Amino acid sequence: MPKKKDLAPKEDKLVPDETRAKTSLDEAFTKMSEQLNAAVASFQFQNVRDVDMAAHTARGLYASMKQHASQDELLLMKILKDLICLFTPLTRAIVFQLEGHFLKTRDELAKGLATVNDAMATVDQYAQLPDAEKEIIQIYKSLFSVFPIIFKGSDACTRAEIFGYKGNIPQYINLLGEAVAEFRQADQLPSNLNPIFLTLVGFCTSIADRLETRVEVFSSEQAQHYLTTTGDKIFIIHGHDEAKWRELHDLLEEQLKLKTIVLKEEPGAGATLINKFEEFAYDCCYAFVLVTPDDFIKKEGKSYFQARPNVLFELGWFYGHFGRDHVCIVKKGETEMPSDLKGILSIDFHENISEVFLQIQNELKRVGVIKPIDKK
Repeated sequence: MPKKKDLAPKEDKLVPDETRAKTSLDEAFTKMSEQLNAAVASFQFQNVRDVDMAAHTARGLYASMKQHASQDELLLMKILKDLICLFTPLTRAIVFQLEGHFLKTRDELAKGLATVNDAMATVDQYAQLPDAEKEIIQIYKSLFSVFPIIFKGSDACTRAEIFGYKGNIPQYINLLGEAVAEFRQADQLPSNLNPIFLTLVGFCTSIADRLETRVEVFSSEQAQHYLTTTGDKIFIIHGHDEAKWRELHDLLEEQLKLKTIVLKEEPGAGATLINKFEEFAYDCCYAFVLVTPDDFIKKEGKSYFQARPNVLFELGWFYGHFGRDHVCIVKKGETEMPSDLKGILSIDFHENISEVFLQIQNELKRVGVIKPIDKK
């Protein structure tokens, strides 16, 4: 004999399928709107986990409604889902850039551009429907028009950071200017009172203002064209004349009590030569470039002696990264030097470096490597 509760009519049997489907669809749109609000809030707080969760939920809601929704409802659902999902690459890109993962940043920005292009195509598809609502079309077109500006501006900013970390400040400034121009395009978009639109445009304006200030700072201070030295050692760049670099090494260490770096004397098993050079170079505040007549050159009827190629390369590295105030050439006799390097201080000696020791000492005092003695 059936139990009493089995005889009671089930509530869902009293609701027609069409009504249940409508209720389910309304609930799905409500939940999708909640996920959109969650995605915007998570973006503002740079919360990658929560923005990912909102996108995951939105994709699930869209998948569950495919059997119940009409064509126009499904298109609207997809547009809303794509809008939510756009905050994932945007938030990830911001976090990756702050962490210095520039390649990952650019990957996320590329994903974002692909998603927004797909979303805008869906909006165009919806607009072709006979019952399409013009107000909805306008709202979503406005929202999606901001994202390419953000992604392209952020990409220019990321490329700027890459050049900045390499010490290429002129290119860094140029790309920052490109980023500012991209973000400023948001100010030219038609006005819209949609709160999400205003949030995104406000984000563009805020970033453009800050980058513009950064451009002004780096452009106005010539010293900012180079990296700030953080080490306290003296790098000795040299060629084949071992006696001369050892003499310079001894004068700096024994007479002036300074720490020096001579690359061939430093450990570096397993590291490539350039990696070893950069590792120790970044730990220095100044470089002496010992130029000796190591290579005999015969060219166009002329013959002369010049420094080894590695000496000129390492000289260029220090000049490019730290500026000419942190480099000094110590040159023997009539050794030929490229004309492009004439702006760098050069101290010439004949036989021994001790001849110009006082000049070397005065130069180190001038740039602050040797601190003045407190007479108090």
